[in-house]
Amino acid sequence: MACLYVLNLNFTGVVSMISLFGFRIVCVALLFLNVPLATFRADVRPETWQVVVDAGSSKTRGILYLLSGDAVTPVVEYNSKLPLASYARVPDDSGTLLIAPLLDALERLAGDKKYGLEKNTVRVNVLGTAGVRELSADQQDAIYKAVNTSILAKGWALGQVGTIDGRDEGIFAWVHLNFLKGLAMSDNTLGIIEVGGPRAKSLSRSSLYRWTTQTSVKMLVQ
Repeated sequence: MACLYVLNLNFTGVVSMISLFGFRIVCVALLFLNVPLATFRADVRPETWQVVVDAGSSKTRGILYLLSGDAVTPVVEYNSKLPLASYARVPDDSGTLLIAPLLDALERLAGDKKYGLEKNTVRVNVLGTAGVRELSADQQDAIYKAVNTSILAKGWALGQVGTIDGRDEGIFAWVHLNFLKGLAMSDNTLGIIEVGGPRAKSLSRSSLYRWTTQTSVKMLVQ
């Protein structure tokens, strides 16, 4: 099991890490939240695979990523119209009827593209968002217990499995937006207002600065 590691960051520290490691690498570190940033140097990090399951309020989306050097490549994607939160009353089914078939589909699609996966080395990250946040702590725990069981039963490795808060979602969206716009190294970054599902989120450089100087960025490390 991974253990919780807390790293205090301010905005200057984030910019320094981007300058040192490259923006995409920092983005992946924030996205997966499960390895120390120092391991992300492009010249030493081996090629790895990870699955990210975005368990939203209206659907569940799984993406298989290839991480190689400083490149992060989405290889295959599979969507289910069933949200993870819909299994609140039947939590055991969340693993067997939702996550397991989704992982099977990703494996099949990767095979169609001639990628051979050593599943026991591919970490599966399941990130519950707004819909799951509406559930009680006991309901969430029951769902994630079933999800963990199914991931391991299918031969994959466990990554981060749990619920992320709206601030995490906002940071991910802000990082992705400014990377896609080519503003990663700029002082003139764009803010976002994301409206979707049951929540709206807004984030800008100034709000990120306020948040990072008052709180801690949580990371999971081996």
